[in-house]
Amino acid sequence: MTTSIKDLEELKARAEQMRQASDRAQGALEQATAQLKEKFGVSTVEAAGKLLKEKEAAEEAAKTAFETKLEEFEEKWKDKLDVS
Repeated sequence: MTTSIKDLEELKARAEQMRQASDRAQGALEQATAQLKEKFGVSTVEAAGKLLKEKEAAEEAAKTAFETKLEEFEEKWKDKLDVS
């Protein structure tokens, strides 16, 4: 199998395209990491995932507490409210 100059030039161009794509991906990763640090105070995707789980648990707890208090309110004031 012989490799022509044209084949080598195409390979070189392809390698350059891949390097540029890698550079863009690295830049996007650095930008995303900076946004995580700025907005949420975390520096890694793993830390962001942990924070997200904590926030979801807190949201669920707040939702449950709200629903409980709403039920208590409706029960206490059911004769004054039009609640079925």
